[in-house]
Amino acid sequence: MTPSRLNEILTTPLTVSDKEMDVLETLTKEFPFFNLPHILLAKQYKEKQSYKFDQQLKKASLRTIDRKWLFDYINEVK
Repeated sequence: MTPSRLNEILTTPLTVSDKEMDVLETLTKEFPFFNLPHILLAKQYKEKQSYKFDQQLKKASLRTIDRKWLFDYINEVK
């Protein structure tokens, strides 16, 4: 996955395929301190109403400096 694709997912999160979800999960395992995949994965789990959302949100919040931004991003507050 390219950095530009990660940026696209960040700005338009509804365009993520199942294959890209697998890549995000792999990125979180291979690079546990890289916070962006954790955030994007939490957002995707919320959108898909996955049972994995709560656990992933905890992981994302531990790696995010600005939790208000994370809350706004996950809940689409503008």
